[in-house]
Amino acid sequence: AEPKLSTNLAKKFGKKIRKEFHRNLTFFARKIKLVEKEEMHEKHADFLSRLALTFSHGDYAFVEKNTDVAEELFERALRYFPDHRAYLGLGMLLQKKRDFKKSIEIIENGILNYSSSEDLHMCIGLSWMNLGKHKKALEYFLKFQNSEKIAYYITKCHRALGKNENESL
Repeated sequence: AEPKLSTNLAKKFGKKIRKEFHRNLTFFARKIKLVEKEEMHEKHADFLSRLALTFSHGDYAFVEKNTDVAEELFERALRYFPDHRAYLGLGMLLQKKRDFKKSIEIIENGILNYSSSEDLHMCIGLSWMNLGKHKKALEYFLKFQNSEKIAYYITKCHRALGKNENESL
């Protein structure tokens, strides 16, 4: 007859397995090997940027050193293909680290590839605002002046510049 595992022991064992899994998760993510075929590059970038988001903003954001692995995965994604999510995720991650100049550099590259992206324009505008460059931020925000998401930041920039919302630059 098989000995029964007590409920307490089963719970302890499960907790240990989860702890070890999460402790090694960044290692697993860094070691992912992808098929090196050019026709797969866009899909690789998509996969890596989605995985990176789980570390920077999603399910695994609590894992130790999560932002390091997220940054590596976003950068790796961009080496494969100019992925919108990778630009935005990396830009936001750099903002979180208060590296606004590097965020601007990344997002500018994203805008070259995705010029109609409201999210990229908002992200770069926020970096400029954080650097105290409200007029520069407005250049990006005003391209989407009818956006409810961006209207708040347009108002903040005008106030910082001492202008009311309806004044032109």
